Order: sequence, then structure tokens, then C-alpha cells
Amino acid sequence: MAAVEKRIDLGPDDKEIERLTAQHKIMKSCYEKLILAPIDLSKPGLRILDSGCADGLWLREVQPLIASPHSLIGTDFNPNLFPSDPPGQIMHQAQDITKPWPADWANSFDFVHQRLVLGGCGPFGPEKAVKHMIELVKPGGWIQLDEMDLAGEQQLPGMGGELGRIIRAVFEASGGQWDFATKMKQWMIEAGLENVEEKTIHVAFGKSNPDPEIAKLGIWSLTTSTKALCFAGKTEMGIKGFTEAELDSMGERCEKELIETGVDSPMLSVWGRKPL
Repeated sequence: MAAVEKRIDLGPDDKEIERLTAQHKIMKSCYEKLILAPIDLSKPGLRILDSGCADGLWLREVQPLIASPHSLIGTDFNPNLFPSDPPGQIMHQAQDITKPWPADWANSFDFVHQRLVLGGCGPFGPEKAVKHMIELVKPGGWIQLDEMDLAGEQQLPGMGGELGRIIRAVFEASGGQWDFATKMKQWMIEAGLENVEEKTIHVAFGKSNPDPEIAKLGIWSLTTSTKALCFAGKTEMGIKGFTEAELDSMGERCEKELIETGVDSPMLSVWGRKPL
């Protein structure tokens, strides 16, 4: 019998854009720069893909850093998230990473970026998704993947560890893999990429973030996500390992810890270059 894939629904599209915008601002405050791969952004004619782009915010913030002319493409499985009037030189196209990419995109991108998407691969599997994205990179081009380190997350004290465990349970209930972040570097090496590097970035949510406005966004964003995950896990996905009382109270307990101490979530960023 074929594995059944269950999509993780975190709410209406407008609320999802609001949550993802907050998430982007929080991560941007903790990353030294949006593109960690050592690509020459002053080179005109760059072709860049952001997979799982939502409303294209990452592309819009990267665009001023890149020489013109350029071609920026954002893809997402939900085209309802796309902006109605994107800036020039940015286009959007519906694309599920578990489905075939356009044939004429193979070996065509100078840089491929993806953040927090692999957990939605379900039975298709993140390793296969990464392999297919590497095929989009032109010789000499780069790929960068940013994902939550759930193996490290589950070792955190308090709500950090509990959140790591519930995210793992949700991924498993959707028919997917949970420990893919720690394997991305090896997958890139096995695919023949060069100059593969990995970096852990601790994303500070709530009080642990030194910027008061970003701290507030972190409290709202992570509390909202936790409540949505617990609701979906209990009502739609039948996740195991948690009592109903634990799921019902997790959002409030998460908010309390975010206000009092904050939560630092480890992210793994991995990048590599396709040989010439």
C-alpha cells in the first residue's frame, strides 16, 4: 500500500503570510546575511531561484543586493500566496518540490535557495527533493538550504525541546522524515558538489532576542505556530506521544516561556557549489 501524505495546514493564506513575514524578520535578525554561499552578487545576469517563496519577501529583500539585469524566480506549491504585482525582474510560478521541475530549468540557475520546506516532502522524501534541486544549478553555481535542526532542538531544555518533539511527531504523521537537516551536507557531497559548508545559526525567539520589536514578533509567531501544530496534530493527523492535555496547553506554556526567558532554535544552513 502506498504511503499517505498529509499536508500540514497552519491556517488561512493571509494569516500564513503574516506568520511567515514575522518568521523572516526573526531569522534575518539572527543571520549575518541572507545569502551565506560565496556567490558574486555583483555579476550581472544572475538567475536565482527561491523555492518555497510564499509571497516572495526573501526575493524582494535580496534584489537590491544583486547587480542588474537579473532574473529572480520564486516558486511555491500554493500560488495564492504570490503577490499580485511583484517588482520587475521577479516572477513567480506554482511548483511543488515533490513534483518534476520544468525541464528547461535544469542546469540554469546561478543560485538556488530554499528555507524551511523539506519537512513538507512527506513520503516523497527530502533526499530526493534535494537531489532534484541540485539538478537545477548550473555548473559553477551554488545551492543553499536552511532548515531547523530537529535533532538539536529536541535536546533543548523546556519548551524548546518540547516543540522539537511535536514538530518531529507532525512530520512523522505526515509520512515524512524528521532528521533531514543533519543529512543535507552529506547529500550535497554525495551529489558531487564542491566547497560544501555547514553552519549552525541559533534563531532567538521571544525574550532571548535583543531587539524588543523582533522579540515581540517571536512571541506571537512561535505561539501561533505551536497552537496550529497542536490543533492539526490532534484533530487531523493523530500524532502519538502526547496527551490531549499536553497538546491543549502547549501554546500557553510556549507563550509563557517566550515572555520569561525566550527560546533559541538551532538552524542548519548548508551550501555547496556544482563543479564546472
